[in-house]
Amino acid sequence: MRTKNILCVFSAMVSSVLFCASVLAGTIGDPRAVGQGKVRAGLETEFILDRDLDFDGGSGLAAGQTFAGAELDGNHRSSTVVEYGLTDIVSVYAKLGAADFGAEAESRTGSAKTADLDFESNTGLGWGLGARAVKNLDNGIIVGATGGYFASGHRAKVTDRNVNGTVSSTTYKDVSYGEWQIAAYVAKEIGQLTPYAGIRWSDASFEIEDPSNGSFVGRAEFKSDENLGFVLGTRMDVNERISIGIEGSLNDESAIAIAADWKF
Repeated sequence: MRTKNILCVFSAMVSSVLFCASVLAGTIGDPRAVGQGKVRAGLETEFILDRDLDFDGGSGLAAGQTFAGAELDGNHRSSTVVEYGLTDIVSVYAKLGAADFGAEAESRTGSAKTADLDFESNTGLGWGLGARAVKNLDNGIIVGATGGYFASGHRAKVTDRNVNGTVSSTTYKDVSYGEWQIAAYVAKEIGQLTPYAGIRWSDASFEIEDPSNGSFVGRAEFKSDENLGFVLGTRMDVNERISIGIEGSLNDESAIAIAADWKF
């Protein structure tokens, strides 16, 4: 009966996270300390549903060409995560996995729209590094901070839908995506559950250059237009070594992540 009640509470928390993520990310992950000399390893899958971007310059572009209305649409990444406790307070982690993304933007000459652009990447290698500091307070309250960086490399097909009705596409062989974050959070251990909430400063960018046909070498750079975000998540301990979790991001991006960890 106790396990059933906990699952009901966990389901309610999951529903609230899904709601928050759908209306408006690296992740915080498990908010608890790993412990000195101990290892926490697991799998994490994150879906970035939407993130607005600003054009940040480039080279080799047509005279007067700029971009507007850029946004990531459907970014997905899955990673193996290994975290090691340097002390009972501080730990470091590494991520290795795969990622893909879609994006869209308007191409403009001056203020005049010339085309709609759709970006669709392949699945590329992704990696990340980060650190965490955690302090356990009284009554099961936890405060912590984490910072990290995630990057991936891709090929991408860009479809150009010109305002005159013509459609063309180009495959680019050198596309890079990067995201960093610094977050502070508070958590509360409630039996098998550890819900948490945090505030985050993050940035995301992607750079595209060098078409695979070799016709020219050019570069366009985009960066996030919103940096302040909020995070809501919860973990549930399946047993003393295994936990599962879900996390949603608001404001800086619309994202949701699910994860499972094993502690050694």
